[in-house]
Amino acid sequence: MEQNIKEYREKHPRCKYCKYERLVMGITSYSYYRCELKDKYIGSLKSDWKGIFCKWFKPKE
Repeated sequence: MEQNIKEYREKHPRCKYCKYERLVMGITSYSYYRCELKDKYIGSLKSDWKGIFCKWFKPKE
């Protein structure tokens, strides 16, 4: 089962599946997602389409 998930994520790159995505917790309870590799803001309400063309995508383990 886990192999099927990994295969799916490799074929469908999205920021939410990427190992470089990190949740940043703000002081005033505002949180957002950030790409560690690119040092780029992703957003707190991520689109399912974010990251589909990213050449640096690596699926989370």
